[in-house]
Amino acid sequence: MSTWEETLDEFKQDEAAESIVPLIEDERLRNAVVAWKSVTISRTKQDGCEHEGEVARWNWLWTQVEYDRETFGTVAGLKPQDVNPVMTRLIGLRMIYPDGNINNFAKQFLQAIIMQRLQGKKGPGRPKKTADGKK
Repeated sequence: MSTWEETLDEFKQDEAAESIVPLIEDERLRNAVVAWKSVTISRTKQDGCEHEGEVARWNWLWTQVEYDRETFGTVAGLKPQDVNPVMTRLIGLRMIYPDGNINNFAKQFLQAIIMQRLQGKKGPGRPKKTADGKK
């Protein structure tokens, strides 16, 4: 039997980059990942994990915590009816963790988007100006 922390660490050490593919095209999912860092999470149980399978162990982690879905939905900019489906996707794709952290690949992807936007996205075919201001 492993502890909650040990089980969580196993998943964090075994992240897959493929799980973040949906973030590329889904702005709603990106906003939800960012919002997850703002949600208060409480451990409600102190059970040890006796499950064998990977999916069962992952689902068990989430049975040990509670969080405010309404606040999460508001921060994520979701309609009330969209909160549960989006949470199911985030959890199922393992983009978020029940300790309030997010998948490292998701974090890197979001940081890359932010840096790209802060630096000003230069599209292909856009003429570059020379030092004298001419195109």
